[in-house]
Amino acid sequence: VRVIPGRGLSYTSSENTEYRIVSFDFIRQESSLEINEELISFATRHATNGRTLIAGVKDKEILWVMAAGDTLRKDAFQAMSQLHEMGIHTLLLTGDNHEAATALAHKVGIKEVHARLLPSDKKDIIQSLKSQGNRVLMAGDGINDAEALSSADVSVAMAKGSNLALDIASITLIGEQLSSIPFAIKLSRFTHSIIRQNLFWAFFYNVICIPLAAGLFFPFTGFTLNPMIAGAAMSLSSVIVVTNSLRISRLKFNP
Repeated sequence: VRVIPGRGLSYTSSENTEYRIVSFDFIRQESSLEINEELISFATRHATNGRTLIAGVKDKEILWVMAAGDTLRKDAFQAMSQLHEMGIHTLLLTGDNHEAATALAHKVGIKEVHARLLPSDKKDIIQSLKSQGNRVLMAGDGINDAEALSSADVSVAMAKGSNLALDIASITLIGEQLSSIPFAIKLSRFTHSIIRQNLFWAFFYNVICIPLAAGLFFPFTGFTLNPMIAGAAMSLSSVIVVTNSLRISRLKFNP
């Protein structure tokens, strides 16, 4: 069995007969295959309804064509809406035909669609976005998403995704809820804000208190700090930093 990247599978029997299970768009590009009007009508009708066409081919003969559709996750629209509210631009990168991809994107509010992509095409688009100064998060769960996941600044894989995607992804969603993606972004932003606050507080506090405890102000003010009070002051700094960090636990995921 030979994998045709982003297209399907191919198998050559002992009688030298080639069997393929590939996307219908792929076989439409082959001039050697004759596709009748009935098949084209079938493909157009189902593609418009957001379904992907898969074909079985024996040498130069089309044996069958099947329409398969992806079921949207219940919270897909909610997740995309939250991302848009956060000012995040979303794109759909897929190997499916343009009609099916557009229909799916329309249901969840994604306006920019790139269809009929090979795995390398997805990677190129992400690298292009990064070269423009964008920070890119890629979410995917299939083998065909692996190259794109490895190219993104942050990669997210679903728990039931392929092993390759799970190995590459920097974040793995334990559940199947897409709304956990915007929550993860909110959590990371809030955590980054807390880190900056703690660094500022620790720097500001130590710049004042360490010289004071060392007696550097004594020649000018005649004031010295009791070592016990200085030790308590340093402990207080740690308590403030830890208490501020505990605010992160107040951020709860509400699916």
